[in-house]
Amino acid sequence: MDLTAKHRPTDFDEVWGQDALIKSLARMCEDDSAHAFLFHGPSGCGKTTLARIVASHLGCTNIVEIDAATNTGIDDMKQVATSARYSSMGGGRKMVIVDEAHGLSKKAWDSLLKIIEEPPPHLYWALCTTEPTKVPKTIMTRCALCPIKPLNVDDLIELVEAVAEDEAIKLPDGGVRLIARQSEGSARRALKMLDAAKDAETIEDVRALCGSVAGDTPEVIDLCRYLAKPGANYAGALAIVKTLPENTAAEGVRHVVCAYFYKMVIDSKAAKAQGWATEVLSCFANPYPASHNLYPVVLSLADLLLGE
Repeated sequence: MDLTAKHRPTDFDEVWGQDALIKSLARMCEDDSAHAFLFHGPSGCGKTTLARIVASHLGCTNIVEIDAATNTGIDDMKQVATSARYSSMGGGRKMVIVDEAHGLSKKAWDSLLKIIEEPPPHLYWALCTTEPTKVPKTIMTRCALCPIKPLNVDDLIELVEAVAEDEAIKLPDGGVRLIARQSEGSARRALKMLDAAKDAETIEDVRALCGSVAGDTPEVIDLCRYLAKPGANYAGALAIVKTLPENTAAEGVRHVVCAYFYKMVIDSKAAKAQGWATEVLSCFANPYPASHNLYPVVLSLADLLLGE
């Protein structure tokens, strides 16, 4: 099991660097004062993790997770809303977690408005997004707003040191601070880097190994979302590749693309979307040779979008 999964928080007291928000969420759970939560913040900051913790504290025995990046339309959300109205077997509480919620269409949002405004007693909603400005105000005003801030370097150093000690990982001098700086406020990215660098012997090794997994930047996620849309073309994809940070490693990009579209294959109910996701996975299947540029990514995109 990788470190991000093994050390994912399962309760409020395990969450790093969000003290004010944690106190607010704990109070809301105790009072049962909110049935809809809007978690917003940068990629890798723990939005979905916090939603699951809230669900646990509210006593939800059924958690339904929806990826709005691939289930964007009104029919998808109508199906979710219809199913959500019914309580779980045995009458337990239910939470619907909508990840990448900003990807929903206007009609999809409209279909959710009434059930979010007037939910059945057993039902709770958690909307997770990196782009809260794309959530309609009519929805936003009906949610408890839960801003999740990037972790500062000191918090990330403490996190990496704690996990490294727990895992008996010994990094070269300066390695912990390097990981904390390069993870850009993301606990998930910090643990991915620690996992990759666990056998590093020098600080140069740490830098190189961190670069190989630092692919889940917002720009790489934008590339995945673009490729998931109907009509994606080579020129559009290449334009996004040109926005990637200079130190982005090709193999890191490939890992994120594969994870994104593997999840799409599993979660999507549409045969066409599953078929396209399988094509993407096929074109990004083979590991890239060690490379300090993004040319291998460009070749995979050409194979996918320019092939016969």
